[in-house]
Amino acid sequence: MKFGKFFWAFVASISLISSVQATPPNWRSVDADTLDIAGVKLGMDYDQVISAMTDHFKLSPTEVKSLKAGTTLKDDPLTKTKQPGYVIFRKDGISMEVSFRVRSPIDNAHPVGATSIKYMITNTPQNVSMLKETALAKYGPPSDDRHKTILHWCANFQPSVTCNSKEASLEHGSGYLILKDYNRYK
Repeated sequence: MKFGKFFWAFVASISLISSVQATPPNWRSVDADTLDIAGVKLGMDYDQVISAMTDHFKLSPTEVKSLKAGTTLKDDPLTKTKQPGYVIFRKDGISMEVSFRVRSPIDNAHPVGATSIKYMITNTPQNVSMLKETALAKYGPPSDDRHKTILHWCANFQPSVTCNSKEASLEHGSGYLILKDYNRYK
């Protein structure tokens, strides 16, 4: 009887120790759903994305028209219509790509939502340094401060990949930022 109590107490303490060690000591939980890149947030519909990009990049009416004309449309089996798949903006060494997915459940007024926002700049040492400094100033310290090259902001830690791939996250690497939630609207 004593052995059984000891055994279960030992198992419980091992579980507690391993769960404590699973998250790094300086882990910072960040709700990436609240973040934006150039004013674009996850879940925004197509018109909201175009409006945010127009405001951020101060696009002229001609540039907005060109941006809309360059939007890639995809046949969607749920809505049985063509829906925006992605829109790409390029200007002065900056590229921004926003990917969309049809909302589930279907929302006829706002059929698609942004699932990925990728912002890239010309990959020079100065640009990479500037983008990293800007990201740290805007979003604060990354969730896991042990990594110095690729930074991540997210809510929940996963030991093998830093951020839980089933949740929204922001990643900064050499010349890029990606805000993504690929499981949104599945």
